[in-house]
Amino acid sequence: MSKEDDFLKFVRRQCKKLNIKFRIGNGYTVITPDGSVCDGYFLEPHRHHQGELAIAKKCSNFYLTLAHEYCHMLQWFEEDPLYRDGEYYTLEKKTERQALKLLKEWNLPTGIAMRQSKDYLKWLKENRNADL
Repeated sequence: MSKEDDFLKFVRRQCKKLNIKFRIGNGYTVITPDGSVCDGYFLEPHRHHQGELAIAKKCSNFYLTLAHEYCHMLQWFEEDPLYRDGEYYTLEKKTERQALKLLKEWNLPTGIAMRQSKDYLKWLKENRNADL
């Protein structure tokens, strides 16, 4: 089994432990329950609704997106105050750092991921006041 498969299996197991539905969409994007289109998302459980971690199989960097959303799941589970009440850009910056660190720990490629992460954060910073 490859390191990529091992990482995927690990995330799937962690989701199962936390009663989070894990879904890989077949396209370039996934659609959130509210109809938004994105590469991936994490929704925490709410009342009688199971949480969900969803990733688009063909998004531009599958493993970075997976690690990013997995980190959001951990932030929720660990009750990170930044996750709950923090400013969005600050949260995303922390999450990107955690995601890249996770990829390194799993010996997954980080070269393109680092550039995409930097570009994403730059875009977020430039669009802070826009309705995201």
